[in-house]
Amino acid sequence: MRFIFIYIISATILLGFSNEQIKKISKAFEIGKKIKAKDGMTFEHALPSIMGQESSWGKAVIGDKFDKTGKLKSVYDSSLGNFQIKLSTAKFTIKRYKELKEKYGYMLNEGKSTYKLYEKYKKRLVKYNNILNNKKWIKKSKNNNKKAINTLKWARIKYLENLTLFNKYRLEAHKDTLLINALINDYEVGADIGGHYLLLCYNEALKKGLKHPYKKAIGKYNGGWNNSVYYPLIMKKMKSVRKLKKTGLLFSSI
Repeated sequence: MRFIFIYIISATILLGFSNEQIKKISKAFEIGKKIKAKDGMTFEHALPSIMGQESSWGKAVIGDKFDKTGKLKSVYDSSLGNFQIKLSTAKFTIKRYKELKEKYGYMLNEGKSTYKLYEKYKKRLVKYNNILNNKKWIKKSKNNNKKAINTLKWARIKYLENLTLFNKYRLEAHKDTLLINALINDYEVGADIGGHYLLLCYNEALKKGLKHPYKKAIGKYNGGWNNSVYYPLIMKKMKSVRKLKKTGLLFSSI
């Protein structure tokens, strides 16, 4: 038993993975193996390798969060979870597979998403609430400062106006919020949806008659059929997955 324990520690250190990362790689391997394409192809090596590339083996949960000007994006537009899946991609993928709809349909907003509007009015509420609780304005208003009195009155009116809209869109955006939280916080949900999106890309490559559909699908996962940069990165990560598999540690942490 002592020898096995020392072997596990040594192999983990040698490969540079933490116990938590091994658990995530193992789970992605297990999920990827169960996802089967029309021609029998499975994705047990590709799925954990994509996770390795997209989130540094499960360290990152929100990516692509700044636009070209450096402004912080809404989580609606960002890549979410360890598999870096956008909300729109997740919704599209869930709708394409019956098994995903059965599991995650309760988080699927079938209508036009109002999440951006929900975020917009949420930020406005914070803005006006900060003004209403500003000690400087409160103190001045108590001293009958007209500007302070008018500022607080204006902020109160705006707060109430935006509160009504916030509550309206909050209810409509509830399902999007659930899915966003699941992508960020539930690793297995991300692996399941990410694996099925990879399957979707692979089957589409087959349908189009593209050469090397496995390679094309991996490239498409990151944004394009002819993604000559992304595929080699995944192949490099795949070497680590295969090495981990050889040690016998791949499923020891599940």
